[in-house]
Amino acid sequence: MKTTCGKRIRALLLVVWLLCGIGLSALAADDTVQDGFVYYEIVGGEATAVDCDAEKSVALVLPDSVNGCPVTRIEDMAFSGAKFTSVTIPESVTSIGEQAFGNNSNLTSISIGKGTAEIGEQAFYGCTRLTQFSVDEDNTFFAADASGSLFSKDKTVLIQYPVGKSDQIFAIPDGVTGVAPCAFAHARNLQSVTLPDSVTSIGAYAFHYCAGLDSVLIPDRVTELGFSAFEFCSNLTAFHVGRSVASIGESAFRGCKKLTQITVETENDYFTADDNVLYTKDKTVLVQYPVGDQRTSFAIPAGVTSIGASAFCYAENLKSVCVPDGFEEFGESAFYHCTALNVINLPGSVNRIGGDAFRACKDLERIVLPDGLTDIGYYAFYECESLERITIPDSVTHVGYRAFYGCESLSCAHIPTTIDYLDGDIFANCVNLAYVCSDIADCYAKTYAAENGLPFHVCGGRHPIVAAHHPDSVTNIHLEYEDGAFHSKVFLLAERVGLDELSLFYPDFPAALALNPRETAVDAYRISLVDEAGEPVRLNAGHQARLFFPTPEDGNSKESRVCRIANETGSQIDSYKLKPKADSADKALTVTEDNRYFILESDSFGAFLLVEETIDPTVSINGFTAYRKEGYKTTIHFSASAYLPPDGSSIHWFLNDTDSGTGESFTVRRAKESYTVQVKLMDEDGVTVLAESEVESVTIQTGFWAKLLAFLRMIV
Repeated sequence: MKTTCGKRIRALLLVVWLLCGIGLSALAADDTVQDGFVYYEIVGGEATAVDCDAEKSVALVLPDSVNGCPVTRIEDMAFSGAKFTSVTIPESVTSIGEQAFGNNSNLTSISIGKGTAEIGEQAFYGCTRLTQFSVDEDNTFFAADASGSLFSKDKTVLIQYPVGKSDQIFAIPDGVTGVAPCAFAHARNLQSVTLPDSVTSIGAYAFHYCAGLDSVLIPDRVTELGFSAFEFCSNLTAFHVGRSVASIGESAFRGCKKLTQITVETENDYFTADDNVLYTKDKTVLVQYPVGDQRTSFAIPAGVTSIGASAFCYAENLKSVCVPDGFEEFGESAFYHCTALNVINLPGSVNRIGGDAFRACKDLERIVLPDGLTDIGYYAFYECESLERITIPDSVTHVGYRAFYGCESLSCAHIPTTIDYLDGDIFANCVNLAYVCSDIADCYAKTYAAENGLPFHVCGGRHPIVAAHHPDSVTNIHLEYEDGAFHSKVFLLAERVGLDELSLFYPDFPAALALNPRETAVDAYRISLVDEAGEPVRLNAGHQARLFFPTPEDGNSKESRVCRIANETGSQIDSYKLKPKADSADKALTVTEDNRYFILESDSFGAFLLVEETIDPTVSINGFTAYRKEGYKTTIHFSASAYLPPDGSSIHWFLNDTDSGTGESFTVRRAKESYTVQVKLMDEDGVTVLAESEVESVTIQTGFWAKLLAFLRMIV
């Protein structure tokens, strides 16, 4: 007992020595200190406010100095999201960073000292209760007026209006030439703002989210409207562009859902309005459509070659838009959230569809992408819930991130051979996507399908289309036809419809087949012939087309496989096990002598194919949160599980990309560096990867305090 106590006493003395020696010296070298509710970074004898206790709802008075060092700067976003009710800035502070007080929803007043010479952009953005600025009269860079607004010293630039004021009307003083970015953003009580003739520029986001603003008259001397200047002014009904406006930033009127009247001074050399639609003077660019208009259809005039960013955004009454020949480009968010839009033509001259261009067009069922299109932007068709199929033309070389994400009705997607890379999330959350296809088998589309767990089909002309199948079975389907049989290019479309929709009943028909190493389930696909627009094609008179359903090869391992063909009523046309049956009751389809294909004798074709769909094994790490932090020299335990693992397969643990062990659990002892962790399900050969988990990350804290805690755990 005495020996044990002696060891513990010596250990505690050692800890005290560490704290007094190494620990205190480390603290002395630390350049971050706390004073009250604020954290400061001290560099070169000067202190910068870098962070705070954001939950404190108090009046904040910043000190002139901390630890003998003058406080000279407030870092970017230092107090963003804080709950201070008021702030007093001392004369020692010369610079206030960007978004320094952003989204401080409790802040009602700010007092700026005489030393402040610089205020970053959006420094007070989102301070929705702010009612008063005051500035030391000796400050040579900034000033405040009786309204509590913040100006440049000479009062030529209105920097920030106190947006929490209850006033509904505000007149910008004469002499002001510029309205700074975000100056009135979120001033939701304002219904009218008078701009004096002296104003020449309106900055980006200047009136962003001024929900009460109902009309704006731009003075004749204004030359520039900034990016998103009047974005989401949801009550804005009318807008007049003065004679000198030469530049209107992108998305200047995005989300102005009640905007119905746009007029332009006739002497303006850069813009014009026609039927309340804003164009560039030469009418080659449609800048803004009055999205509150009740029209359900609109024809873009001939000569227009592009649509500006957000031009039709939130035009929720539009159902159809006619695009003229010669049109080239849809800008970012051009038709964003046009929820009723279901018809739009894209002429062959279109070469680019910008990001978010048709995002959330929930009624858009079909769109034909023209040859000549080269670029489909990010989120271009994001959550177009009614879009049924898409054919990306051969001219496309780039498809942006999540371009077709959430297209819930999308059943098939044609990927051209010109595409050599697609992000895995391009078709994410397309829950009914049955397959992707391309014109040849040896292409990137096949690789993409394999990487993302989708069936791949070859389509068009004499190329086969491959139905979902067990890897050992042969259920390739293809169409053969002679020249002139169809009036257009033909695609063989296989749409997954499911057994429930067909209401099929076969006494000997199994719901699922348990085949090792994979599990297969029987499902139904509607087979039809369509053109590039997805419309049914007609077989021209005097021609024939043959649809091949090859017979599975002989072999005892294949006896349980079944491939059945049915019509739309669910009546069986033919069934294959080891050999096909010779009889067929369907009048539209005739079985030839070799019983291997059907002849299309009608002017169109439709049938159902029932095939086996493969379910691959999966493996995952259990009970683990991505990117977690662990203390120094800690022991970390992992566990994993596999679904449908083939006989002889095993779980392999990869630590920092190195195969580090096998089994359902794995332990890292005395971990003292950062790791990436992944599990892979390997075949019995130890080389072939059958499935793999997501890569997880672990960060090991190696700082002084982490090491000290590890030392204490070891001795105590």
